[in-house]
Amino acid sequence: MTLHNIVAAADESAEGRAAVEAALTLAARTGARLTVMTVVAAGGPDLRVAEGDRRGRLLEEALERLTGWMGDHFREAAADAGQQVEYGVAYGVPSIEISRFAEDRNADLLVLGRKQRTQAARLLIGDTADAVARRSRVPCLFVPLGFGGFGRVLAAVDGTPRGFGVLLAASEFATAADAALSAVAVEATALPPRVLGLAALPTAPVAAPSGQREERLRSLLALPGAPTVDRLLVREGEIVGEILDAAQEVGADVLAVGYHRGGPPAVVEAGSTGRRLVHGARGAVLTVPL
Repeated sequence: MTLHNIVAAADESAEGRAAVEAALTLAARTGARLTVMTVVAAGGPDLRVAEGDRRGRLLEEALERLTGWMGDHFREAAADAGQQVEYGVAYGVPSIEISRFAEDRNADLLVLGRKQRTQAARLLIGDTADAVARRSRVPCLFVPLGFGGFGRVLAAVDGTPRGFGVLLAASEFATAADAALSAVAVEATALPPRVLGLAALPTAPVAAPSGQREERLRSLLALPGAPTVDRLLVREGEIVGEILDAAQEVGADVLAVGYHRGGPPAVVEAGSTGRRLVHGARGAVLTVPL
């Protein structure tokens, strides 16, 4: 993950500003080109039939609001870092247009704000973070409000080739961000209960870990050119909970996870491990497309 082009997608929120500031920090450290973009959502008041000149006016107004909202503080910070910032606007469904914009710009990283919402809120208004991560071919960094920096990256791996690919991407990101790198793998000791209606049916436990996963990971890390990990944690238990505990234990600022593309949106608690981690992590989350 060599960072040449970074796209930050922002709305007029504190989380959006946090995402842009994190993107600026990365761009300043790597010399990457930074583009800040926003989306005029289709289907809003008076936007259902926006075509031709009228759509052009809407996009111009959105661009003016974006540059004005960023304010002098951001522009001064960019100038102090010797960073030129470009701006862009798209029109349509935010999750689709954000992903499309990043791909059209050949972005190496897409940065977005991550808003803490309840399950009920995500059901009612949808979740842009999940929708973008499921569509994007570009790794996504989701930044929460109050993000403190890039001190340590924790990669969640499973010992498979795809999991090792997540570790490689996390290593490249950590190098670019000048961050330390740790890794965690979890051996599930029991399957979660299967819920049918209101009844939770017990399931048979799986075998306790034999240590093979840890041996496999350590052998991969010993290969020439493998990432340098200062700490490898191998845990037992429920996967999401153990990964989040490990992130807190090592003081991770960024949690790197593999994220499956495609599929319909779903309730977070019934969704993939990656989806649950995006919403459960305290810090930023880097999603690596699988």
